[in-house]
Amino acid sequence: EMDVADAPTARADVSREFAPTLDRLGAVQAFRVGRVRVEVDQEPFPIVYAVTVQNTGQTNWPLTAMLVHESGDALGLPVVELGPVAPGDASTIAFDVSVPKATNPGSATSTWVMRDVATGQPLGPVLIFESEWIDGQLFG
Repeated sequence: EMDVADAPTARADVSREFAPTLDRLGAVQAFRVGRVRVEVDQEPFPIVYAVTVQNTGQTNWPLTAMLVHESGDALGLPVVELGPVAPGDASTIAFDVSVPKATNPGSATSTWVMRDVATGQPLGPVLIFESEWIDGQLFG
């Protein structure tokens, strides 16, 4: 049996909380895709979120537009091809990660940035995923 607590209310704009990360990456927005709480020693497991990103700029995102792992554990998702997206159009990403096993309580933050990999130019928000491992039962 697997005890996992997903926190849907954690999915939000977290730009203020991650302002230093945004400054470092040259991005303007951070969005927390998900946050899970898992028991210590829980076997690794997959979790998938559908994340829709919109090109709010004035130019097409190029063929070389990708979501690239930036920091923390890549969780099995090192890169996602986005490809060209016209201004005003949106693209849905299968944000497919694998939460690792932890032997001690703690937490981890992983970040990805949307960028043109040919130029390094940021194209959209930084995406954040947080994991927390607790010692004890999550439910009852």
